[in-house]
Amino acid sequence: MKKVLLSLLFLAPLALAGVPYELIATGSYRDGGTVWAKLKSSSGETSEMCIDRRIKSETSLEMFIGATYPTKKEAQIATEADRSKLVFMLKELTSSEPEKHATFIEVLKEHEEFKKSEPAGTGQPM
Repeated sequence: MKKVLLSLLFLAPLALAGVPYELIATGSYRDGGTVWAKLKSSSGETSEMCIDRRIKSETSLEMFIGATYPTKKEAQIATEADRSKLVFMLKELTSSEPEKHATFIEVLKEHEEFKKSEPAGTGQPM
């Protein structure tokens, strides 16, 4: 699997700075299209994240870390710094098999466009 070296500073298991990660899997739910990814560090720690695409969700297109579904108790909305690092890393990790991760890649792009449409510091689209 393709590995990417990043200095990740997440609150959840991604707290090991500068550790290479590999993509274990991506997937989606039939709730409107929520997607998830599982990552593994070279030290064996696993991490999870998701992008909310639930129908009528108040957090649509938000990125969550710590879980593969936004309503799980471990799920936390990613900070801007964490989100930026994760987007970069996930683009790199999914690029080696774009057909396999097509749905995930599509939602990741939607998430990026959504975030670009937010006025700085509000967390709300324009």
